[in-house]
Amino acid sequence: MSDFTKNDILESLSLIAERLKSSGKTADIGIYGGSAVILLWEFRKSTMDIDIMIRNGAEDIKNIAKDIAAQKGYPDNWLNDQVKTFSSENYKERLFLEIPQSEPSLRIFVPTTKYLLAMKCLAMRHETDIEDVKNLIKLLRIDREEDVIKIIDKYYPENVIHDRTLFGIKNIFEEIKKPQGLDKDLSSSPEPDPLARYKCRK
Repeated sequence: MSDFTKNDILESLSLIAERLKSSGKTADIGIYGGSAVILLWEFRKSTMDIDIMIRNGAEDIKNIAKDIAAQKGYPDNWLNDQVKTFSSENYKERLFLEIPQSEPSLRIFVPTTKYLLAMKCLAMRHETDIEDVKNLIKLLRIDREEDVIKIIDKYYPENVIHDRTLFGIKNIFEEIKKPQGLDKDLSSSPEPDPLARYKCRK
């Protein structure tokens, strides 16, 4: 299969919800990484896999993911929980979507924009990560490196913020300095509301 688009992600989540419903089960998951960026904004179109944090119903989710992989020809790790490597005890999520609306079997959460930025800064290894960080900085209208560091500090201890992260942030700000970079106002990018009821969760 090629990369997952927004429609692919939503379709896959609906399949999971259907399987849960048919077996009388429920689950809560957080959508992270590039998948969260794709669902929430327009500046990224696809991702290689769907990054998740399973909050409830882990065994059911993993079994269903295997069945869907066999049915759809997805790779075994299409639903990937390795993002937990960058998870913070101070994580902040909000409810994004419940499937189905009536008596939901699957609740889907997404990270707050600042938490997603902090995670992306720590995970910054590939060009897609760098582009996501750059666009999140523009979205939040941040124009100083130290303000990004302050956001990271809210979620992670100092000893996990490596030189690679600081160097990456410095390079990004060199690229998006005013007047060119931050003139593009991503803060007006629409954040979809697909049946969602937003609320904070910790």
